[in-house]
Amino acid sequence: MNQSIRYIGLCFLLFATISCRIDESYFGLNDQAEILTFNLPNQIGAAKIDTATQRIVLDLPFGTDLQEITPVSITTSSLSSLSPEEDISQNFSDKVTYTVRAENGTEKQWEVTVNLVISEDGDQPTNSNFESWYTDEYSSFFGKVEYQQIGVSKESDNFWCTPNEGSKRAGKAENNIPFQKSDGPAVRLTTIDVSTVEGFPPIAAGSLYSGTFNYGSNLIPNPYELPTFGQPFTARPKGFSISYRYFPGTGKQYRGINGDKVLPVDDQADAADLYVLLRNNDGNGNIQRIGTAWLRVIDKSFDPANNQVDEGWQTAQIEMIYGPNDQLPDYALPKASEYVSLNESGFFDDPQANPNEIVVVFSPSANGNDFAGVIDSELNVANFKLIY
Repeated sequence: MNQSIRYIGLCFLLFATISCRIDESYFGLNDQAEILTFNLPNQIGAAKIDTATQRIVLDLPFGTDLQEITPVSITTSSLSSLSPEEDISQNFSDKVTYTVRAENGTEKQWEVTVNLVISEDGDQPTNSNFESWYTDEYSSFFGKVEYQQIGVSKESDNFWCTPNEGSKRAGKAENNIPFQKSDGPAVRLTTIDVSTVEGFPPIAAGSLYSGTFNYGSNLIPNPYELPTFGQPFTARPKGFSISYRYFPGTGKQYRGINGDKVLPVDDQADAADLYVLLRNNDGNGNIQRIGTAWLRVIDKSFDPANNQVDEGWQTAQIEMIYGPNDQLPDYALPKASEYVSLNESGFFDDPQANPNEIVVVFSPSANGNDFAGVIDSELNVANFKLIY
C-alpha cells in the first residue's frame, strides 16, 4: 500500500517537473486577428461587426462631422496589434480600413463604415406624410365648385396648403394631386399654364407649402396676396429628409408677368426647390432668417408619361444651416419679396435663438414665386420629416 502511494507521488512529481519545463509556445502562437468591439463618440447602439466579411457598421447622429473623429475604444484579439492605432483620428466620411496583426503574424483588414442616422424625436408637422386630404369648395356663377385640399378638414388646424383653389378658379385642373406609391402616400406637384385667364399671371407653380391660401372676394385678386407662407414653430431641427423625384418641363417657357424674370438653370430650363426656413417674425412686418435647409434639383429622375408610380424616387437629407454661412447659394439667402410673408430683411442677430415660425416649400418651378417656369414641370414628394 505504502509502496503504491510512493509510486503515484513519484509520477506526479515527474509530470509536474516536465510540465514546468514545456516552453510557452508549445501550443503555438495566437493566430486570432479579430476586432471585438469598436466605439466612436456619440455612437448610437453597438457596432455591427461581421466577422465573415470583416466589415463593421456604426451609427452616429445626423449632422455629425465625420472628417476627424478619434475612436473611444477598439478591442482586438489577445496579443494582437492594430494599425492605425485607436488614438489616431480618422476621416469617417468614407470607409476606413483597420489592420489587425495576430501574434503569429496573420493579418486581417477590417472595413469600417459610419452611417448618419435620422432622429425624429422632436416637433413634426402634422400630416407630414401627406396622407390626409379633404374636399373643399367655393361658390361661383355656375354653383359650387369642389377641389382637393391637404389636411383633415377645413376646420382643422392644418399645417400644409395647396393652390388648388386658384387653379380651379382659373378653369384649370388641380396642380396638387395626392396619389399612392407602393410604400405609401405621395403628392404630384405640376406647373400649369394660366396665361389665357384674364388677370392671372402666366403660370401657377403647384407648390405645396406651410401656410394658407386666401382667394378673398375679389374676382381678379392680386396673385402676390393669395398665399401666406409660414406656421408657428419653436424647435431647432438639424435638417430635414424628403423622398422626391423630378421632371423638368419641356413645355412653354414663361419669364414672369412682364417677361423680365429668368429661369433657374442658365435661363434655359426649370428646376425644383425643396426648402425649410426657420425665422423670427415680430408680427409687424419684420421677418428675419434663423435657419436654412435648401435643396435645388435640376436633373430629371423620371418621366410622367411612363405612369410608373415607383420610378426614379430619391431620398435626401438636408442639413439645417443656422445664421449666415458661405455654404448658402445666393438663391437661398434672405431677400425682399412682393409676397409679404416671404419678405425677409436679413438674418436674425442671434443664430442660436429659437425661431417662432417655419416655412416649408416644395415647388416644381424654383422661380415660380416670380411666375417664371416651364409648363409641365413636375415634382413628386413623400415622407417629409424634420431631423433632430
